Amino acid sequence: IFTSPDGAILLGVHLDDTRPAQLEERGVPFVMIGRSLHNTAWVDVDNLGGLRDAVRHLVALGHKRILHITGAHTGQASVQRLEGYLTGLRESGLPEDARLIFDGDFTAIGGYRRVLSSKLEFTAIAAASDEMAHGAVSALEDAGLRVPWDVSVTGFDDIPLAQRHALTTARQPILEIGAAAAELLLERMAGKPARSRLLPTTLIVRASSAALFSATSGTSSSALHQH
Repeated sequence: IFTSPDGAILLGVHLDDTRPAQLEERGVPFVMIGRSLHNTAWVDVDNLGGLRDAVRHLVALGHKRILHITGAHTGQASVQRLEGYLTGLRESGLPEDARLIFDGDFTAIGGYRRVLSSKLEFTAIAAASDEMAHGAVSALEDAGLRVPWDVSVTGFDDIPLAQRHALTTARQPILEIGAAAAELLLERMAGKPARSRLLPTTLIVRASSAALFSATSGTSSSALHQH
C-alpha cells in the first residue's frame, strides 16, 4: 500500500496479511471481506455453514465416503470451510478421515490433479470452491466415471461456471457482500465503531449431485483408482 486513501475495502486477506496493520498505522479506516479476529470491521459469508450444508446434502443422498478439496491453509475461508466439512461429518455420525482431505489451492487444475491422483475410495466430493469442483469433475470424466451417477460433486461460490455446468454449490450473496462492505466502510469513515456482518449462504441443488447409485446399478462409484 503506497498511498493513503480515505478508506479501503480489503479482499483476499490471508492469516499472515500485513495490509490491515499498514492501514491501521496510517489511520485509514477499512473493512475486510472475510472474518477478522481483530477489532476491525468485516463482512463475510457463513463459510462453515455453507460447506456443512453441502455435506449434509450428500449424506442425505446416501453418501458416506466424501472427499474434501480445500484451498490454501493460510486463507480463513479455507479453514472455515474445512471446519464446515468436518462439522457436517460429525453431525451426520460419520468418521473423520484425514486421508480424504486434499489441498486444491482454489484452482481447477489443483482440483483435477488431486482427484486424479487419489487412490482412495469415495462416492462424493465436497469442494471448497466451484473452480476446484470443476477440475474434479474433469478428472472424474477423464477417468471414465460419470457425474453424478458414479460420483456426486458439490462446489462453493456459485460463479457462472457452476451455473453453466449444472454444479450443486453453496451460493455466496455477492451483491449483499458488496453493499454491506460499503455501508460499514462509510460508518468507519464517519468515526463510528467497527462492526461486522455475517451473511448466510444458500445451497443450490443442480444435476451434479444425486442419490448413491452403486448399490443398484452395479457400477462402483468409488472406483477412480481403478482407471
